[in-house]
Amino acid sequence: MTGREIALVGLAVCLWGCGGSLAPPAGPPPSPVAAPPPMAPVVQVAPTQAPVRPLSPNLGTAAPKGKTDQTPPEMAFWVVEDSQNFIVDDQPDPRSLSRVVAGPGGRISGDILRVSLPAPASDATTRRALPTEFVPLVESGVTPEGWPRRIRSSVDGKSMACVPGGLFAQGSNTGPAEVGPAHPVIVTTFYMDVTEVTVGEMQKFKAASGKEGGPSAALNLTGNPLRPVTQILWKDASAFAKWAGKDLPTEAEWEKAARGPDGWNYPWGNDRVIWIQPRVPGQIDPVATHPFDTSRYGIVDLCGNAREWCSDWYTPNAYQEAQNKDGTPLTNWTGPRRASNGERVVKGGVDRWELWSRGSAPMLKPPSDIGFRCVLRVTDEVATTAAQ
Repeated sequence: MTGREIALVGLAVCLWGCGGSLAPPAGPPPSPVAAPPPMAPVVQVAPTQAPVRPLSPNLGTAAPKGKTDQTPPEMAFWVVEDSQNFIVDDQPDPRSLSRVVAGPGGRISGDILRVSLPAPASDATTRRALPTEFVPLVESGVTPEGWPRRIRSSVDGKSMACVPGGLFAQGSNTGPAEVGPAHPVIVTTFYMDVTEVTVGEMQKFKAASGKEGGPSAALNLTGNPLRPVTQILWKDASAFAKWAGKDLPTEAEWEKAARGPDGWNYPWGNDRVIWIQPRVPGQIDPVATHPFDTSRYGIVDLCGNAREWCSDWYTPNAYQEAQNKDGTPLTNWTGPRRASNGERVVKGGVDRWELWSRGSAPMLKPPSDIGFRCVLRVTDEVATTAAQ
């Protein structure tokens, strides 16, 4: 979002979602304005156009006698690239801006700021080509490389978020031996399901497959259709992915989507865990129940809810092999060639929520908490089209 200007009502905003906050200043805002580490800064800039017309006050209390308007002046901000202080929401009208209203004493109503992306240009634009069964959500905009930020599958109906390719740090040197050593990995751009595959979506797959295909007859597809499907065989997860024109993620892809380019411990950063409603490890809720469990790419339930299948074979020393002989990072590594115990990697949903944690499960006898989500790998082919 570098270079995107937004107007905010208030001298300052209280921003939650990364385990920290940006407190309102006592007087006129300095320039630049920076959030305390480890949060990314929000920098005040001079408006480049005519001043924004002040909005009407909405303080919820009568103005003090002798004062006609207690609304703080509007300010223009640049939202720093990939700032963890913001949740980007591509669902509302992209022409709208979120209102953050200051109340008595400078208090802010609401504790999550959702910033709508600007509407895309109406003239012809160059964007990357996608398989025909995947539709760009043009209101979400495109990445600097030309990929739509969000797409939707016409087969399973799921929204997918773009995870830009690049170098990131996988693993950790502070955890158990199986998660080390931390090492650089390169993945190319891909899309990942925003949510885990649900009971309702698996029912759709079963209905489309008929008697001769679909998931195992032993799979429980009752209950809330918005809950992630769990205790699913690896082959059933793989079959669903193939039906939808997708794949199961590699362990590296899963971790890149969850930790971002900076290798955060949690989707929101490295700060402490904050849940706005009760949540314990192993708890399975309808997808997207916990808004703070959202990666910087807008993908939810990566540190909680179901543990998730990956395509890689599992070995405890896999990361010791995750580099070229000359020490340079591997690109799109698919894991060891064989498993030490016939098991596949599972990620997420561990006791302390860390995204670098890794585990394994038998393909034919998965535990009751294992689900999955899919990825779409894309190419560098480009197509010039008119914006829709």
